[in-house]
Amino acid sequence: MLAESPGALLAALDEALSAYLLMVRADGLAFRHEFIRQAVARMLAEPIQQALHRQFGQMLLARGGSAVPAAYHLIRGARPGDAQALAALGVARWDSVRITEALDLAATAVRQATERPYETTYFSPHLLLASALVYVRRLDEATAITNSVESLEAAVTSPWPEGTTEILRARIALAAGRLDDADALAQSALRSMQASAPGAGDSLAVPVFATVALRRGDLAAAAEYGQRLSAIGRYYGSPYLADGICLVAAQVLEAWRGPRAALDFLAEALAGLPEHRSVLLADPASAPWLLVRAALAAGDRALAARIVSAINDTARDNPTLAVIRASAEHAEGLLAGDVPACSMRPTSWRTLGPAPAR
Repeated sequence: MLAESPGALLAALDEALSAYLLMVRADGLAFRHEFIRQAVARMLAEPIQQALHRQFGQMLLARGGSAVPAAYHLIRGARPGDAQALAALGVARWDSVRITEALDLAATAVRQATERPYETTYFSPHLLLASALVYVRRLDEATAITNSVESLEAAVTSPWPEGTTEILRARIALAAGRLDDADALAQSALRSMQASAPGAGDSLAVPVFATVALRRGDLAAAAEYGQRLSAIGRYYGSPYLADGICLVAAQVLEAWRGPRAALDFLAEALAGLPEHRSVLLADPASAPWLLVRAALAAGDRALAARIVSAINDTARDNPTLAVIRASAEHAEGLLAGDVPACSMRPTSWRTLGPAPAR
C-alpha cells in the first residue's frame, strides 16, 4: 500500500475514518488512539512488519535529505547482515554525536555490502562512509572508499547520479586545500549530472564552487553561487548535506554582508547549542572555529562561548578523533585571544584564511 497513489487508497482510508480508527491532523492522518495502532501492529506477522518498516524507510530515503528520519524504520526492518540498516544506525549515532561509533558502523556496513550480493540504493554505505571520512579529514581512507565505489558502479547498474564519485573526489581535494582540482572535478561532475540528475548537481557541486570562490577571494563569484545555494530545495548525498549547504551560504553572507548577517541566517540552528549540534556536525573539522570567529567579529561572545562548549563536548565524546580535538582547541584559542593556540590548526585549513575584504 505504501507505493499506492492517494487515489487508489481513498476507499480504504474512507472506511478507516468512518470506523473512527483514523483521525485527520494538520500534518496528515494518524491513529485515533495509541492502543488502536498497537492492535493493528499486533495483527501483522513479524515478517510483514519488517517488510513495511523497510519499505517505508526506503521511501523516506528516496525523497532526499537527511537519512535520520528513515533510520528507525530501516533498523526495524533489517534482515541479518543488512548493510543499509547498519549504515542507517550509523547515521543515528552521528546524529547523537557518537561520531566514532558512527564511523565504525558505517565501516562494518561497507564490509557487509562488499561480502554479500550488493543491493544498490541511493543510500549507500560506501557513499556515507566516504562522506563521513571527509568530515573528519581522514582523506586517504575516503579516497580508498571512493575507489571502491567506482568498482561497484562498474559491476552493477548504479542508481547513483553520474558524477557522484567525482563529487567525492572534489570534496576530498577541497578538504586538502587543492582548489584547482576541487573546482575541475566538481565542474566535470556537474556536467555529468545535468543529464541524469539535474537536481543533484546543484546540491552537490555548487557548495564546492562557492567554497573555492571564497578561498580564492572571488567575492562576486561566491555571491552568485550563494544565490544558487539558497534556491536548492532537495538535498542529495550525506545526512548533513543540508546543514553543510547552510554553512557555506553563511560564509558567503559573512564575506558579502558581514558576520551578523551570517549568524542571523544560522540563528535557528545556533539557538539549539550546545544540546543540538547538527550545524557543527555538518563539518566538525572547521565549522566550530569558523562560527566562533564570526560570533566574535559580531561582538557576540556569549554565542562564541556556547559554540566552544558544544565542540568541547563533542571532542570529549569522541576522544580518538584528533581533528575534532584540534578544532576545539582552535575555537578555544579564538575565544581566549590566544594567538599561539590558533596557529596550531591543521595545515589543510591554512588555505581558508580570513573572509575576503568587503
